[in-house]
Amino acid sequence: MLAEHAVAGEQLGSRDFTDVLAISFTSNDKVGHDYGPDSPEAHEVAASADQLIEKLFHTVDRQVGLDNVLVVLTGDHGAALRRK
Repeated sequence: MLAEHAVAGEQLGSRDFTDVLAISFTSNDKVGHDYGPDSPEAHEVAASADQLIEKLFHTVDRQVGLDNVLVVLTGDHGAALRRK
């Protein structure tokens, strides 16, 4: 993943100033609009994004230590959860 290479290649977290790494997972938005927020496709892309984020957190933990990291997650909008 490009973000993992950025953490190592840019030596993020290894200097005496604050680094910022911004990542956009736009697939979630596209799939949600195309198939709907409760679709199997939306659930699949969300699970995939979750796995990518977990992998990135492991990389950041090894490189920098999660105690030295502030994680901020944002979204452009949400969707109502449908109860069955």
